[in-house]
Amino acid sequence: MMYSDIRNLSEKHLRKAKDRSIWIDIPRQKTGVESNIRLLNIPVLIIEKYRPERKSDYLFNMRNRSSICQHLRTIEKLCGIAHLHFHMARHTFATLICLTNGVSMEAVSKMMGHSSMKTTQIYAEITNQKVREDMTKLATRTKGKYKINQK
Repeated sequence: MMYSDIRNLSEKHLRKAKDRSIWIDIPRQKTGVESNIRLLNIPVLIIEKYRPERKSDYLFNMRNRSSICQHLRTIEKLCGIAHLHFHMARHTFATLICLTNGVSMEAVSKMMGHSSMKTTQIYAEITNQKVREDMTKLATRTKGKYKINQK
């Protein structure tokens, strides 16, 4: 989700499924594509944590964009990050949380609200690159450590 999506997220976008899981059902502002995202435990806890502070039906009391960006600059400095922006959350969700943990491309595409699988495949290529890098490191670390007994 982008900043404006988060700011406009309200109770009406949340749905509890039969299995008691909580889902966000919302059309993406950029594409208009319906997005259905099952919330993991941490986001549910965050929503519940801030529930008593709500001033409206919106899930979070969001400030204006310039104020949020200023807070991001502070986080950048504290964490030593060169540039932090809202799109990074989408990218991290798609690559590190979903694709690297075996979620299908089709499911990621649907959750991201992409109108084309080609857009989602960009995230997958980044994931494949990371897999190659990690496997190269693993091959280096394990080279010569294991042997096969030959009879």
